[in-house]
Amino acid sequence: MARTKEERAAFHATLRGMAETAEREHPEAVAALAAILGNYSMRNAALIWSQCPDAKAVAGFHDWRKAGRVVRKGAKGLAILAPMARKREDGEEGSALAGFRVVYVFDVSQTEALAEGVAA
Repeated sequence: MARTKEERAAFHATLRGMAETAEREHPEAVAALAAILGNYSMRNAALIWSQCPDAKAVAGFHDWRKAGRVVRKGAKGLAILAPMARKREDGEEGSALAGFRVVYVFDVSQTEALAEGVAA
């Protein structure tokens, strides 16, 4: 994982490039995946597709646990960009976009059902 500000910026640039390439070269595939995933942006759908073209359903580690599945040991997460919110400085209600951070999701193919008797 990138530790310095420069490394993070370079990694974000790499992810943006991956998404732009997928959107430009495979727009139909990215749009189809975005339709399947529903609650992910087109940019994140492009990132997911560029890392796992066969993705069918993706979620974070803890969301899979809640769904009764566990991520297989050694599975590599799919990097996406999640928005970060901060309090608004103008005194208005709600929050403002503070930027994006890298989070990892896993495709259902990278998971398996929890064993019987194991608490989620």
